[in-house]
Amino acid sequence: MGFFVSKFFWGTLLIGWGLVLIVEKLLKVSIPYGRFILAFVLIYAGIYLITKHSSHKRIVIEKNTNKAETVSESADQREYNLTFGENIIDLSSFTDYSKRIIINTIFGTTDVYLSENEAYNISVNTVFGKTMLPPDKAVNMGFGSNNYTVGDDSKENKINIEINTIFGNTSIMIKR
Repeated sequence: MGFFVSKFFWGTLLIGWGLVLIVEKLLKVSIPYGRFILAFVLIYAGIYLITKHSSHKRIVIEKNTNKAETVSESADQREYNLTFGENIIDLSSFTDYSKRIIINTIFGTTDVYLSENEAYNISVNTVFGKTMLPPDKAVNMGFGSNNYTVGDDSKENKINIEINTIFGNTSIMIKR
């Protein structure tokens, strides 16, 4: 959890703890520090998850499956997130070798189309799900992490893709 290492988290925790010490001395009240810290961490984690401020540009796109897909894009990566639904991601015309693509599928089904003219380094992480890759229908089921090369292995430039599937299905297909 990245928010536990942020300056804002630790600064707010220390300020809150200092305020508790001042209130305890001024009002002569006994406040349990352990419970204060646990309550603060839980509240902060909840607010962080609800707001989840990011420097990435966020776009919501409606697909023809009537499900929403979230796309985050920064200078070095493009991220697709699908939760509860179906999605089709067409990367057949994507040729930016400097960007890493991350595809997260949670409780859903994602079909990813790749170009037959490109080479891809694909890192697959699956938890209670199934990820299928071409050309030999490599399957990553249950728990596991594997790395695959799809396309011409001798190509110098490859597009890097990370696929995370949790309680869902992800299928990688070659678009001809």
